[in-house]
Amino acid sequence: MTPIPGSGTVRTVGGMVADLSGLAALATWAYLVVGALAAIDAVVPVVPSESVVVVGASLAARGDMDPLALLTAAAIGALAGDLTSFALGRLARRRWREISGRAGRALHWASDRLEADGERVIVTARFVLGGRTAATFAAGYLGHPTPRFARAAALGAVLWAVTGVASATPAARSPTTRWCRSPLASDWP
Repeated sequence: MTPIPGSGTVRTVGGMVADLSGLAALATWAYLVVGALAAIDAVVPVVPSESVVVVGASLAARGDMDPLALLTAAAIGALAGDLTSFALGRLARRRWREISGRAGRALHWASDRLEADGERVIVTARFVLGGRTAATFAAGYLGHPTPRFARAAALGAVLWAVTGVASATPAARSPTTRWCRSPLASDWP
């Protein structure tokens, strides 16, 4: 429970998060939440990290958050998640070359693709639903070189964060959404 300065009332954190202005009021916590969700999304792909970045970008366009700090938090969180998924793939690694049948052929195909176009696959997979998790885990599992993976994951994380932050800025500044800037929507057209 958080007291609202000068009002004599107390709001719960759940109530603050429900209100977008409340999320912005959480200041530093908002950036940490964005980074954490971007990291968790690499391992648990049902986490809505893209949506959180777009909401943060909308708040940044209104002046409630710093867009550069938001972009940094999203990119660092995304990279941390990619490296975690890659490490989990390495931990799960076994003698995959001895696997036969359809699974063996699929693993050999994936290994060949990563060897030939690994960086492109890793960067592109970030923008495909479920692709980020599959590509980062598979890269670790198949023994893709760590420096090559880290460079591609860093580039992908920055591109993803820039795309997420940039996508909401024009919409938040649009004259058709000016009513959203009022906490009570009193200037509804």
